[in-house]
Amino acid sequence: MSENSLGALVKAVARSKTPKCKIQTHEWNFSKCPKNQLRFCQLYEFGRSTPLLVDQVKRWRASGFKEADQPLKENDQLARLTQMDFFRLFPEFPLVPWLDLNLAEVKTRLAGLKARRPILVRSVGVKELARDGEYKDSVWVLEPYHTPTIQPMEVNWFYNDKMLISAFKAWLKENRKYRATEQRGKTTPRELLNDLAAWRLLEHHTPAEAEKITGDALGKPLFRSQSDWLDARLRAKRDLAGRLPPIPIEKLWARLDKKAFTESEVHRLWLWWVNLSESEARPLYRLKREIFTAKMRARLDKNEC
Repeated sequence: MSENSLGALVKAVARSKTPKCKIQTHEWNFSKCPKNQLRFCQLYEFGRSTPLLVDQVKRWRASGFKEADQPLKENDQLARLTQMDFFRLFPEFPLVPWLDLNLAEVKTRLAGLKARRPILVRSVGVKELARDGEYKDSVWVLEPYHTPTIQPMEVNWFYNDKMLISAFKAWLKENRKYRATEQRGKTTPRELLNDLAAWRLLEHHTPAEAEKITGDALGKPLFRSQSDWLDARLRAKRDLAGRLPPIPIEKLWARLDKKAFTESEVHRLWLWWVNLSESEARPLYRLKREIFTAKMRARLDKNEC
């Protein structure tokens, strides 16, 4: 064998050697998680990688999770109280990975997790349809993450359910002003956890190294190509940004002098706030109320919201 051939063989062997992983196995390898615990593992692990949520859980813990013992009054509290119910069960959060917990004990804890149901239908008194002595056909209730309106409707009950549902869909398409964003793409807990694994591994390794590490540990790599690894990291980054608790928005809400704006202007501001990143919102938290309100007025006047 020539010297050149021997050198090429040595390089090939070196390339095929699995690099030592720089993070613990349970930080990325979620394959051992029981199927019925995947969605809880997803919430827990994404939470561990979200500093704002980690800080929030610490504050909830310091308060004894008192708010979680209150009955649900509005839909905007649902996600917050559901998170409290979950994280109060796990004092190990965020230091201990989910798969390092005693899974039998976890099963027992989760069995006691209460089910909170959203308020879907509620009777509304006639007085809710009038304000300032004037009849309103649409009453806005503006709170962070809570934008319902009271809509009086005439329903012809003579027709069957299928026809009424079809008619309501047509009415909704014509009259709904704000539409919730539909989540597309990877949505299962297993796929989301794989994306999180890619995000964590690529903080310390190249895509090629991550492919080798996961392939040797699992029998096949989590993702096949560099572009797949980078796409997974990007999805996880977006998911992590979307899992921030509502506290930043509440901070902005508290700084706004709402009397200086119309209801539609406040709603426009709220829609702008929810799309801010933490780095964009942080400077606004420090502003005094009057300065913050003036800046929001200037933004609206310039049609920047």
